Amino acid sequence: MSREMKDAAYKTLAQLGKALGHPLRLELMDLLAQKPHSVEALASATGRSMASTSQHLQLLASARLVDRARDGVRVIYRLPPAAATLLVSLEAAGNAQSAELRAVRTDWLARHPDVVEISAEELEARRGEVFLIDVRPAEEFAHGHLDGAVSVPLDTLDAALSTLSGDQEVIAYCRGPWCSWADEAVVRLHAAGFRARRFEGRPF
Repeated sequence: MSREMKDAAYKTLAQLGKALGHPLRLELMDLLAQKPHSVEALASATGRSMASTSQHLQLLASARLVDRARDGVRVIYRLPPAAATLLVSLEAAGNAQSAELRAVRTDWLARHPDVVEISAEELEARRGEVFLIDVRPAEEFAHGHLDGAVSVPLDTLDAALSTLSGDQEVIAYCRGPWCSWADEAVVRLHAAGFRARRFEGRPF
């Protein structure tokens, strides 16, 4: 009796693991963590075909890792809260256990010495002392953002420089550690004479 229960439970968990076992599916989940998207938008964001993107989304949906609902002629995909938590936990486990994963970010930062990160602990301790900007698209900011952040999409950063105070360090963040928009924002802020770092974490 116990064996039957265990076999059923581990089979289901293995199916979840299988659904996670493709780089594009993880990227799709990461994009959906920012806001709901259509298949068309996800295909454009990942540079993949509609057919390939749809196939991977169907597999995620069959594992209940994404939700979907029809909006007129379009199907909109959303990431359930538990799946977002799973994505963050997987990343944390990878950073803790995989030197290869840690090296991805370390090597990137070594090639971009102007980009310095601020930890979640330091950011929390310095609330009110720094100016926190979210450089993701405005619709992603509207879906959810860090407390106290101001929306400054990367393509509007140059126009917004005159509104920033030179007395405060500017902290930029985007979709997470594998998103380079915040890195680009930091480089541009430094070039304009601002003190700036990027937040190492995610907006959720």
